[in-house]
Amino acid sequence: MAVGDRIRLARKEAGLTQEGLARRTGLTLKAVGELERGDVQDPHVSSLREIARALDTTVGELLEEPAVPLAS
Repeated sequence: MAVGDRIRLARKEAGLTQEGLARRTGLTLKAVGELERGDVQDPHVSSLREIARALDTTVGELLEEPAVPLAS
């Protein structure tokens, strides 16, 4: 799952609109939309920190890929 998908999922779980997230983070609505759509391939760490703070999560959780069990 891409970081934008994880941001969207966390935002929706928090009951926020893109506009609400933008207000909480100081980012523009356009920037939030671009992040969620994956238009931004390498988001700035300060943006990710603000998003994580606003969504009560960590940057690591936003970037983390779920563990895939190894085949034996």
